[in-house]
Amino acid sequence: MLSKPPKLRDLREALAQCVEAGGGEPGPNRREGMLMSVPKAGRILIVDVEASLRRALCETLSDHGYETAGVATGKEALAALRKSEFDLLPADLMMPEMDGIAVLRAAIDVDPDLVGIIMTGQGTIDAAVEAMKTGALDFILKPFILSAIQPVLSRALAVRRLRKEKAELEHRLQQRTVELEDSNKALEAFSYSVSHDLRAPLRAVSGFSTILLKEYSNQIPEDAQGLLRRVTTSARQMDQLIDDLLRLSRLGRQPLSRESVSLTGLVEEVLQELRKAERDRAIEMQYAQRLFGVFQRLHRAEDFEGTGVGLSIVHRIIQRHGGRIWAEAKVDQGATFYFTLAESPPS
Repeated sequence: MLSKPPKLRDLREALAQCVEAGGGEPGPNRREGMLMSVPKAGRILIVDVEASLRRALCETLSDHGYETAGVATGKEALAALRKSEFDLLPADLMMPEMDGIAVLRAAIDVDPDLVGIIMTGQGTIDAAVEAMKTGALDFILKPFILSAIQPVLSRALAVRRLRKEKAELEHRLQQRTVELEDSNKALEAFSYSVSHDLRAPLRAVSGFSTILLKEYSNQIPEDAQGLLRRVTTSARQMDQLIDDLLRLSRLGRQPLSRESVSLTGLVEEVLQELRKAERDRAIEMQYAQRLFGVFQRLHRAEDFEGTGVGLSIVHRIIQRHGGRIWAEAKVDQGATFYFTLAESPPS
């Protein structure tokens, strides 16, 4: 109990060894400047106009593993915070020039994650409660009792760690957001390039090949005409592939437009399309993990139409709606696709 000095070291020794922000000779555990050199559990800046209480508290907390520094005024506290980082700031409520509340407010401007604690006498508990409403985490009554102080400091340090972790997460999130924005801009530029720069020569290849077949077929050998037809077919397939890739890239960026949909009508429309498809089209389950990848065709291109992007688009749509999709199949017996949708899709 700090109010009974006989239970502590001699007060003179405490005065010599306590860390002070200004004046005094350094004690055996004190570095030049401000902080104790012994490894500590947390860094505490004590602001109290009463030198004896400030120094005794500084010494006692230092003996219990904290790294302490003490100052007498709010101005000295703010100067110390600008010079070095602290975890906790216990401040005396009643001080000249700047009271404890003003000190805490100004200190939070210097370090928003700093945890403030008000120190007060019995007669000013109401004022201490008001101080807590303005940002202080807790208050400590004078005269100090170590068993009452330590739980407050432990909780304050836990809050400090949470604030630091929250700030770090917010910083990482901000960085990630910037990276995603940059990636989206790069993807937009790529999509524009694919849509315009690549399609222009593709159209030229397809167009001139078609002209040769129509206008000069009587001058071109049959074998050469077959080659030109293969060129035009490949150009059309490439054009369709570009369309599918652009659709896939846009699905990850465009916002969801929520509206009520008749599932009965939608299912009937899909069934009509499926009736036109090959009934024996199936997959081998050992390759199922590749099914929804881009360009992952499990059949030869001449066996079935498509570009190998369609199921990737379906997978992306289901994901955007908070669901999942999978398939079950047996060779020569067709395939069955299952999917789920979230009740409330993510934003």
